[in-house]
Amino acid sequence: MAEALNNLPSKIYYDQLLNKSDLDKYGDSSHVKQINKNVENVTHAKEIMQMLEKNIDVLYNTEDTTFLKKHCFDLNFWLYITIHKNLTKPKNLSKLFQALDEYYKEWDKINRDKKLKNYLLCKPDRKLVGIKFLTEVKHLFDYFENYEFVINEAKKNCQDACNKYYDQLKTLIPIYYKWLDICKLKKENICNKYISNHDNFAPRSILQHVNVVGLAFTVLINKCLKNVINLVQESEQLKPRTDVLIRSSKNKPRMVKLIKNRALADAEGNILEIVFENNHRYDLLSNIVWFLNTAYTYISENIVLIGFFILGMLFVLGIFYEANNIAKKKKKN
Repeated sequence: MAEALNNLPSKIYYDQLLNKSDLDKYGDSSHVKQINKNVENVTHAKEIMQMLEKNIDVLYNTEDTTFLKKHCFDLNFWLYITIHKNLTKPKNLSKLFQALDEYYKEWDKINRDKKLKNYLLCKPDRKLVGIKFLTEVKHLFDYFENYEFVINEAKKNCQDACNKYYDQLKTLIPIYYKWLDICKLKKENICNKYISNHDNFAPRSILQHVNVVGLAFTVLINKCLKNVINLVQESEQLKPRTDVLIRSSKNKPRMVKLIKNRALADAEGNILEIVFENNHRYDLLSNIVWFLNTAYTYISENIVLIGFFILGMLFVLGIFYEANNIAKKKKKN
């Protein structure tokens, strides 16, 4: 299963950010020298700047720009996590933000030197804060990036794909539904800033790519697929997230409420719209699965009773058959 996860697009890209090869060519960079001079509370400060400069080049040299903004978040996330990990003890937010701001300054300088169009630039996100919060956002964005890949795997072999990725989906699908209302808001926030077409990734819409009746029968004998359907249905009922965590102008974590009531969320976009127009296929699947599963459960739980019933019917039919044969013989005589 671990090998399958290594093939996910999000894992492949993030592994590039962790790769320390080819750092030597950035060793004499003015940005590295500046960090070496100004940052005191971070171990491996010089190497981190070399990696940042290399990773910015990797991002700008990637031909496929489908998830350019998402990869920009990955880069910001990587820098935040790496600086936090390498802070000298005792660790505190003041030291963290002070160090991050030095790297952000050099990042800005690199961007100016690139002379790229503004919409192609990946800028340091100075509002990021909170390891747990940012990790959840990273999981959400990984779900978006891996969505098409998992669908293609499911087209090849639905059961195999389910077994490979269920553990990950078990974490990601609930996160998707909890964040959906925030992602759909018109006002810029951490979700819609990096992912703009979030409606294209609804878990239910995966079912448009499979044979409904075939899947319904498969669910009966494959616990994994049945668990996925239950997971989606349960996740749709989760209480949505209404706030985000940001770094305030006073360099303190601040929780900002983006949705004050459900009316606002409905005005921005009804959560029911996450399902494509062919949602009736999911409803049909649910009904088929319910019927077959009910029949299967009843038969399995009452197999002895049903067995006696069948034997009894055969016995009765046998008596009728013999009685009929005797009657025919008497007529002949």
